[in-house]
Amino acid sequence: MKISPYLIYLTTISVDSGEVPNDIITKLPNLSLLNLSKNYFQGHVPWESMKNLFTLDLSSNYITDDIQKIFSMSSDYLISYLDLSNNKFYGSFTNMTNLFAGYSSLIFSNNNISGELPLGICNTSFEVLDISNNKLTGVLPDCIGRADIWALKLSANYLEGSLPSEICAKSSRWLLDLSDNKLSGSIPPCSNGSSLQIIDLSKNNLSGNFPISWLNIPDLKAIDIGKNHLSGELPIWNGSESNLKVLLARDNTFGGPISEHLCQFKYLRILDLSHNNLFGQIPSCIFDMGLKDDSVFFLGIELAYSFGIGELNYTNFLLHISKSITLDRDELPNFGLELMSKGRFDLYWSQILLLERIIDLSSNKLVGNIPEEIGQMTWLITLNLSNNYLTGAIPDSVSKLRQLLSLDLSHNSLTGQIPRELTKLTSLEVFSVAYNNLSGPTLDLKAQFGTFDNRSYEGNPNLCGPPLSKSCFSYHDTKLPSQNKTGNDQGGESINFLILFGSFALFFVVSFWGLITVLYFKSNWRYGLFNLVDEYGDMIYVRVVLFVRKIRAAQRNN
Repeated sequence: MKISPYLIYLTTISVDSGEVPNDIITKLPNLSLLNLSKNYFQGHVPWESMKNLFTLDLSSNYITDDIQKIFSMSSDYLISYLDLSNNKFYGSFTNMTNLFAGYSSLIFSNNNISGELPLGICNTSFEVLDISNNKLTGVLPDCIGRADIWALKLSANYLEGSLPSEICAKSSRWLLDLSDNKLSGSIPPCSNGSSLQIIDLSKNNLSGNFPISWLNIPDLKAIDIGKNHLSGELPIWNGSESNLKVLLARDNTFGGPISEHLCQFKYLRILDLSHNNLFGQIPSCIFDMGLKDDSVFFLGIELAYSFGIGELNYTNFLLHISKSITLDRDELPNFGLELMSKGRFDLYWSQILLLERIIDLSSNKLVGNIPEEIGQMTWLITLNLSNNYLTGAIPDSVSKLRQLLSLDLSHNSLTGQIPRELTKLTSLEVFSVAYNNLSGPTLDLKAQFGTFDNRSYEGNPNLCGPPLSKSCFSYHDTKLPSQNKTGNDQGGESINFLILFGSFALFFVVSFWGLITVLYFKSNWRYGLFNLVDEYGDMIYVRVVLFVRKIRAAQRNN
């Protein structure tokens, strides 16, 4: 019986090494999908033996080959989906003709591909084009915004110049990732017909105002414009209820107050406006933000893991042409965003990105009180309001945020005592109220609060109690009350003093006359006392005199 499979998986658990076998197609002529990912294959790829394949995955190996060999293959090759990510491919796309013709998904991320993007990229049609984490240089072609590429990922290269004026013109584009390059200039307006859902322009040198038209994209789910040089007021209002879930704008120079229109984002669960120049008060309507829980959306992510499709799931890009294939979710690369959570930066992939619930307004110039209404945002996992000019007391309502893992209110001007109810936050991993003007005792060292050291409280001169070295039971707590009081307090303390003095006087009178009475009626006690004085009186007198003389002599010598 002849075995002629259509699919071969030698991935994840395999430890195959050496060169990629060149006789697979010869022995298995009907093979259409070959997955040799996550092995130790080295050397070159026998392209001539791959011409009958539709899907080829050689990712996460140690293959060293020239990328131009792929595109020198004859037109009768059938490969449509090609994943060469996480290898050592080199070369460039310069002066190449018929670039990417016939492919629907090309994944070249994490290699050493250099050179410029050719103009031929604008005439292509792709489900996924991923050339991230390489060494691409030059500028983006002006026509790239019109290229029919559903998911375009060019992050972590050396691309420079300005963004093309029609960068988001293509109505069918789903993801645009140009982060971590050297792009500069202003961000052009985005056309109304865009269908983008994920936009990442972070870690560039973009400047000027941020066009509100990008927030008018009706299906936009996540946008990251952090770590640029954008300025002016951050536009928030897009005219209608937004589906936006992630807004990251940290490390820019945005100014002005936080608009109350932010509260219109009913689905927004990740907001990072930290390290800007925002001023004014935190809007009291902020509790309206994230009010709607898109449980259907989260369920869609879980289903997407199994079928290779779904929103905010980079698995969709990799297996869009092979929807019948089911792989373990952990075996597939996916889209990620860098977030500050629990006191550190982490890269959150799509599997867990929308499980985060973050508000980070730290390192701005915000003033006023923390709104009491913030306690209604019970879905929060991370709350960071540090390094501002906030005043007033810490609201008791913060204790209602039972899902909090990180709470940072440090480096403000908060006053009053720390609410004892905060000990109900039993999931906290990061906690800091350092460098404020808080007073009174620290929180009880029980449960997770027993893990926080003095760094969580330092910089508050009027705080006391462990883990701080200052005790709440000092000498000043036990001395007599100050006499500088008036009214009922002063009258009450005077009465207490008279009662105390009268008690001592009564005790002295009763004791003295009681002793005299006993000695008067008890003659044997009286004789015994007189004999004791006669026997030891002189000796005691002499010892006292000698002791006094020694003291005086010592004083004269000094």
